[in-house]
Amino acid sequence: VSTLSVLSWIAAYDHSVLAVHLGEGQLFAHGTDSAVEAIIGDSGADVRLGSPVSRIEQDDRQVRAITMSGEVFTAPAAVIALPLNVLKDIEFLPALHPAKQAAAAEGHVGRATKVWALVRGVPPAFFGAGLGPGLIWLSTQEEWPEGSLMLGFGPGPESLNVHSIKAVQRAVEAFIPGAEVLRIDAHDWNADPYANGAWVAFGAGQLTRWGPALRALEGRLAFAGSDLATQWAGWIDGAIASGSQAAREVGSFAPSP
Repeated sequence: VSTLSVLSWIAAYDHSVLAVHLGEGQLFAHGTDSAVEAIIGDSGADVRLGSPVSRIEQDDRQVRAITMSGEVFTAPAAVIALPLNVLKDIEFLPALHPAKQAAAAEGHVGRATKVWALVRGVPPAFFGAGLGPGLIWLSTQEEWPEGSLMLGFGPGPESLNVHSIKAVQRAVEAFIPGAEVLRIDAHDWNADPYANGAWVAFGAGQLTRWGPALRALEGRLAFAGSDLATQWAGWIDGAIASGSQAAREVGSFAPSP
């Protein structure tokens, strides 16, 4: 991972290395879905699920988004908020700037895995980090009557099958001998075609080569998302800040009332 990326995380945490590891103290009371639903409710947007876009065209008057099923949506401007590793799957007419194309073709290197586990036999307020078999990070998030709800991160899909309770059991036991994994839950972001990777992690030199170009307005298209955020990249905070900037950029294309 790029040193510049790591330094940006430290800077965002008020220049504290310790806070990078211990500073995640705010959670949504009713899960991330509640935040998504609130944003949709405030926006009044017409949300279309299951309508993947295959091509985006623009001219000097409008933008057209064409879905894989052939539906066409038009607007004076558009915000492209795709993960970087998905950008190459969309055809843009006219083509994007060569720097954006190169960045999309290369993609970021984030391939980490994330798994939730309900575990019995965990010491109070457990936290562990190290190069274990499958996991490199394991911490207690909440205490439930059945056991400890734990969050684990691994270096990549080749090191841990997040859907195998036996694999997670082995990984957890490396940190807590004798612990028993009761249940697990996870999503394989690396196999998800709408993510093609985990949260953004730029490789060495990528931010220097592609950073400004990835965020640049192209005609009537603005680009946003957590992957492109200048601060809190990879976090919801970064996505919100990036989206706000993109909204300001496309605001000039709004039709007169």
